Amino acid sequence: MDKLNHRIHFARLGLTLVLVLCPSVLRAQDYGSIRQRKIERAYQQLVHAKIFNLGGYGWGMTISAEERAFRTLLESSNSTALLKKLLQEANPEGQMYSLYGLYLNEPAVFQSELERMKSEDGPAERWEEMTLIEKGKIRTAVGCSLFRQDRQALITTIASGEFDQAFKSSSARLASK
Repeated sequence: MDKLNHRIHFARLGLTLVLVLCPSVLRAQDYGSIRQRKIERAYQQLVHAKIFNLGGYGWGMTISAEERAFRTLLESSNSTALLKKLLQEANPEGQMYSLYGLYLNEPAVFQSELERMKSEDGPAERWEEMTLIEKGKIRTAVGCSLFRQDRQALITTIASGEFDQAFKSSSARLASK
């Protein structure tokens, strides 16, 4: 009888552990897949970026959806691979985010891509959302002004570190929310 009570006790304990641990494991798996979908959405946002901007723009210095997506990629465990892939697949604005991400995380890769991009002509003339983007230009914003800036000038600005302060200031604003 004592053995039977002992087995029943351990069976209950085992059942309790299963009931307690299974939902935790499932939640962890759900979080992983949710996080992966968030990273994929962020990647797609940057493949089709509408603007390259760091630090916010407009009257309220709004952080763009693209910058939020960029930050999601930077925080991912495979950010370098994603940034390299983005450099190959993204439109010209998305490529600027990729280049800046490599500047932040992989200086050696950044330097080789910087040299390659400096020797290229830049994007061809194109229509984006009923707006003509001239050859070699990138849609960007500074403060309240939206405009098209020369790709080579943006590349030089990234390499010189001029975006670092804007990026840090938006980091502080996002952290305070």
